[in-house]
Amino acid sequence: MRYYPVNLDVRNRECLVVGGGGVGERKVRTLLECEAIVTVVTLLATESLRALASGSSIKLEKKEYEPSDMEGKFLVIGATDNEAVNEEVRKRLARMLPSGGFFVILRIALRPAILSCRPLSARVTC
Repeated sequence: MRYYPVNLDVRNRECLVVGGGGVGERKVRTLLECEAIVTVVTLLATESLRALASGSSIKLEKKEYEPSDMEGKFLVIGATDNEAVNEEVRKRLARMLPSGGFFVILRIALRPAILSCRPLSARVTC
């Protein structure tokens, strides 16, 4: 087996999603189902993310990503369509990992498909 299986308890933990398109929206919805405290940093957000922000379900920061956005976050997910930004997020997280306890969810970890049929859920990675 090549990958070590991990489930993270993100309930009441601050998580950051960099990117507000369709992929970012899916990541946000999953984090909210897990009761995470979610911040999204993006220049352009989907209508659904804007609605979540107006209802105070998430914090939406309409701006360009900055490395300081990661400070104090338990989990950071790079979900942009800009490979340069995704790479910058990945490199910054790789430097922070040994000292900050951050989890890298960009190119180093696999994100499984989730099948949920309450109360059971299955995660599949190929």
